[in-house]
Amino acid sequence: MNNLREVFQKYAAVVFFDTETTGLDAKTCQIIELAAIRIEQTDRGTLRMAASLDEFIRLPEGEKIPEKISELTGITDEMLEKQGLDEDDVVCDFETLLDDTDGPVLLAAHNAQFDLLFMQAMADRYNRPCAELMARADYLDTLTVYKDRRAYPHKLANAITAYKLEDKVQNSHRALDDV
Repeated sequence: MNNLREVFQKYAAVVFFDTETTGLDAKTCQIIELAAIRIEQTDRGTLRMAASLDEFIRLPEGEKIPEKISELTGITDEMLEKQGLDEDDVVCDFETLLDDTDGPVLLAAHNAQFDLLFMQAMADRYNRPCAELMARADYLDTLTVYKDRRAYPHKLANAITAYKLEDKVQNSHRALDDV
């Protein structure tokens, strides 16, 4: 617990986030789901979820989710069409979670480099403060931490099992469950 206290001595908030994408290349593929939660410490020292989001993102006109991605995630073109938001709206929503007015923010993700590349590519498409807020934040890659503590394999599914979180995760290929 002391390590957690140290985190909140340095950071006003920790934002855990995850993306689901149409592929592996941030330059040519798209985010189709973004989930994030912002954790802050209360005046009494307890932690609270200050904000959260779990949003589907519509694909550009004429693009479809690759069949393998739909099979893996369970996300369909119909879901994006009915429930998806425009990418710029999602950037705006994520931006509110990164607010560093009260102090620095720590961004945390499993295999963070992957998600960060996609988030940066998405943020760069819009003239909003999100890209700058992401650049100012520090990052924690939970995959790196897990690799330091556990033997191979190092997939998120292995971490879920190792830390006995199976009852909290329904689909480890969905952004909110991964967060």
